[in-house]
Amino acid sequence: MNGDVSLGGDGVISDALVEANVIWDNGVAGGSGINCDGVQGSVIRNNEIYDVHASGISLYRIDGGAPSTGNLVVNNTVWVAADGRWAMNIQDGSSGNTLRNNVFLSEHPDRGSIDLCGACLPGLVSDNNAVEDRFSLDEVWIDLASWRAQTGQDGASFLATADELFVDAVSFDLRLAEESPAIDGGVPDGAPSHDISAVPRPQGSTWDVGAHELVHGLLLLGPDPGVAGELNAFEIFGGAAGEPLRLFGSTVEGTTPIPGCPDTELDMASPRLRGAATGDAAGYALVELEIPAGAGGRLVLLQAA
Repeated sequence: MNGDVSLGGDGVISDALVEANVIWDNGVAGGSGINCDGVQGSVIRNNEIYDVHASGISLYRIDGGAPSTGNLVVNNTVWVAADGRWAMNIQDGSSGNTLRNNVFLSEHPDRGSIDLCGACLPGLVSDNNAVEDRFSLDEVWIDLASWRAQTGQDGASFLATADELFVDAVSFDLRLAEESPAIDGGVPDGAPSHDISAVPRPQGSTWDVGAHELVHGLLLLGPDPGVAGELNAFEIFGGAAGEPLRLFGSTVEGTTPIPGCPDTELDMASPRLRGAATGDAAGYALVELEIPAGAGGRLVLLQAA
């Protein structure tokens, strides 16, 4: 996403929105996962970038009409490969940028989370990020403590490894593990209302860090109100990969124990199985259900199990 002043106009890309992309295994010949030359006032959010061989996200100026300034980089998961560079790269006077609620990791032995030029520091806001203990300020390698002292940034950011953060780092399943330090580690300021999979944020006491929000138990999303006499699509999040996910329905309020599941109930009486699907690799399933035409104007209870 590069501006080019030689093509006419101001050579600046403004007010762009870059979200919900999964980017991997690029950058062998150079070029970041998300490359921003002359990009201003834009939002980069809910992107998952992994196993890339250059930098993860770069804000800079080469051909653009001006440096990349005033951008919001929020709730991204960036994990660079061992032959890559920095997770977050800001150069060429690209000032006034905000970095919040991101995972910034690099497997390169001499690179790390953020590479920042000295002229890029004015107006920088960076906090509540999951990072490693390696930063660069004006091409001087420093640790997190020195970074905080010299920049005044990332006071609430925290050190974490891929194994601590993710469900399965080896297979690049970058959803948050049940005990991930990224859970409730973010803040709402400028943060998206949903994650990369359209799960509403927050699911806990506040926003999680990274592109994925941890779902506690099963989460059922669908139209409210539904449309009687037509197919209605319902999404189920938080299941187990390859396991069946069932959608029960009733028009009678009450509770019903689930056979074989001690201490677990459906929040309805006289439930009927209305649909089922198998959870994908992320534990997600889509179930389409026709609401009977006679149910128009009535309360229909639905629950995933």
